[in-house]
Amino acid sequence: MNKNSDKKDCKSKCGYYERCRSETANNFLRSSGLKQLPRVFDIEQFTEYYQTTYIVCPYYTSRLLINDKQIILCLYNYFIDSCVRNSMQISTNNLIIIIDRSHYIKDCVPESNEI
Repeated sequence: MNKNSDKKDCKSKCGYYERCRSETANNFLRSSGLKQLPRVFDIEQFTEYYQTTYIVCPYYTSRLLINDKQIILCLYNYFIDSCVRNSMQISTNNLIIIIDRSHYIKDCVPESNEI
């Protein structure tokens, strides 16, 4: 089996994914998609909210909304590894990055070859 064709088949069959990718949904989610969530929320609240309220894919919704946020908590490899950073479309311009438990960063840097 071809992994790329399997991935494509999954995406084309997933109603959550399809609804999230439409231009109308994108515009709506950007304009009002977060208004009913608390100002601070965790991934479980985010997932439940989007799956039940909007019936869209929480993963792709989070990727869509990431650039509109002021504070994002995530694993540090999202910033250190350029492949992950580029796939998530995270710009490092005008960011303040705070790394918690930075003593673990030495395990991540050799894998990504950069900071």
